[in-house]
Amino acid sequence: MITQSDIKKLKEVFATRDEIVTKFDAVMGKIQDFREESQAASYRQSVHSDQIERLEQKVFGKSFA
Repeated sequence: MITQSDIKKLKEVFATRDEIVTKFDAVMGKIQDFREESQAASYRQSVHSDQIERLEQKVFGKSFA
């Protein structure tokens, strides 16, 4: 039979729902930050690729991409 002492020990060992939700929110925030940074980097890469192609066209008369 489960005693009150056993229940108390289980509560101490297992995380509460609030603790889990708090950790999950933190992880989701980090994922969102990563996505935003990734999108910004992708945009910059696209702009730089376009700039390089235009320079190649001017200098060499053709693009190597």
